[in-house]
Amino acid sequence: MNPHGKLASVIFINAICSLSVTLGALPCPPTWQKRLGSEYHVKSDPMEWAKAREFCRGIGGDLLMPKSAEENTFANSLLEKEGVNRAWLNCHRDGAWLCIVNGVGQWPPFNNPDSLQPELDGNCLTMKAEDGKWRHTYCDGQASVVCERKATWRVSPVKYCMTAGTDGRLVTSSGQCVHDPNLM
Repeated sequence: MNPHGKLASVIFINAICSLSVTLGALPCPPTWQKRLGSEYHVKSDPMEWAKAREFCRGIGGDLLMPKSAEENTFANSLLEKEGVNRAWLNCHRDGAWLCIVNGVGQWPPFNNPDSLQPELDGNCLTMKAEDGKWRHTYCDGQASVVCERKATWRVSPVKYCMTAGTDGRLVTSSGQCVHDPNLM
């Protein structure tokens, strides 16, 4: 496939994804970043805690709850990279604090020193991008979202054998399939 054909395919696929979202069809899958045995997806649009958790569950994950200092640092770098000020953590208080880690409710498995100092007397936790520390926040406030799920590994990269023809319709490539590791 020539470089222009590949570019046309990418543009065509992006246009289809944009059109499906505009028309209210199922959105295209989000981009997940793999690290530390998990995959992470950042959604910078602020929303309430319950909506954020619903969003993450809808795409096959759950809100982030760091399990180590390394994971906390990595999550913080994702926030900074996306230009996000703060994001929800999968921890809330309904009488006692309950954090959800791998589907199980427990106290945070990682002790983030100097965190959990009340910023407000809220019942949910956020992570601040400026320092990676956790803060009490009102659950009906607004924060961005970091979703997490267990990493899914593919045996081989995705192959595709279609390009956009001159009339815009998908056609089978005349050469061999393109082996594109960037599509993983």
